[in-house]
Amino acid sequence: LARSEPIVEMGVRYEAGSPSPMESILSQEPIVVDGLLAVTGGGALGFPKQFIKLKPDDPTPVACTYSGLRFVSKQALKKAGKL
Repeated sequence: LARSEPIVEMGVRYEAGSPSPMESILSQEPIVVDGLLAVTGGGALGFPKQFIKLKPDDPTPVACTYSGLRFVSKQALKKAGKL
């Protein structure tokens, strides 16, 4: 974690070297999906099931509005030469 100053996220202070929940999520690589629809959430995860539509020609990851997890289609990565 490169941050050298404490931050406050949603009312909670995170000291330097201690990642906030969002920093932890953003440090993860996007999840590569075989199709063009990512499904996340529901059940024990604590937020409603989300259906995230991915574009077949855009390798830009799309984030879940609840968890922050990012998804990208394998088809788009292949088309962009990134896979």
